[in-house]
Parts: sequence; C-alpha cells; structure tokens
Amino acid sequence: MPNNIQATWNVLEAAANHHVRRVVFASSNWAVRAPELELAPDCYLPKGPKIGSDSAPRPVNAYGMSKAFGEIAGKMFVDQNLLESFVAVRIGHYSPQPFVKGRSRDIWIGAEDLRSLFRRCVEAEFRGYHVVYGVSAQRTSPYDLSYTRSLLQWEPCRLNELSCASKGWGVVQ
Repeated sequence: MPNNIQATWNVLEAAANHHVRRVVFASSNWAVRAPELELAPDCYLPKGPKIGSDSAPRPVNAYGMSKAFGEIAGKMFVDQNLLESFVAVRIGHYSPQPFVKGRSRDIWIGAEDLRSLFRRCVEAEFRGYHVVYGVSAQRTSPYDLSYTRSLLQWEPCRLNELSCASKGWGVVQ
C-alpha cells in the first residue's frame, strides 16, 4: 500500500501540481496476468494470441492490483486534464542476461532494451494516456508489441538475432 499505491498517488498529484508534462509509470506484466493465464499455453506460441496494449488491467494478486491502480489513476489524471500525458510500461521480467527457457524467457527484457524503452517513453512525441509493453522481442512473448513499436518508434532486440550477440547478450536458441 505505501510503496505502490500511496507513493504512486503522491507522484501523480505532485506532477499535476507542478505542471509536469508526462509521467512514465513502471507498471508490470502482473497487471494483465489474468488474460495471460486464460490464453496460455497458446499465447507463448510464435503465432498464438497476444495481449495488446488495449487490454484492460486484470491482475491476479495484490502486486498486480497495485500496478493496475497506477494505470487507472494515470488515466484519470489525463482524462481530467491534470496531466498532458501518461504512459504505463508493463514490464516483463528484467535480467541482465536472457533466461534459457520458461515464462521468464518469454517475458524477458534486457538492460539495453529497458534503457532504450524508457528513453523513448520520455523523448517520443505523444499526448494522452498510453500502455506499452516492456519486453524484448521474443517470438514466444505473450504480448503484442506493435503499439509499443508504433507509439515510441522503438525496436527491441530479438533473442535469436545477431543484434543481441552484438550487444553482448549471446544468442539463445
């Protein structure tokens, strides 16, 4: 409650009171864990159904609920013209090195992708309320990155491409 709900509210209020142009909110994949569980295991297939940025928050635990609160509060501040823009980044599973298998690999985001994603959230030109996904470009990700790519002009690394190897991450098959 104090760290994820009250602190988020305090940041949004302070941003509105000081006419901050944009809030970039570190949300979580846990905010949409219910639809992921409903679509599993098909959503982990390269051509399987994916969860889009238009998916409403549907958490399954208190942590996800606290992130859902942040997303909804951000939308309220934008809808009431208290903020010019708010972007919620539903972050996957951060690790400096990619995971070899399992859900952690499917929702992994590396350091370079996380840095470049948050940089684009700050620098890109847009207004309003937006939700994007913070995962690298695994073919088995349950999330649709098309809106994230389009809004932010951002391209994440794909685990099985040489670009990852050139970034020092190695290539995971």
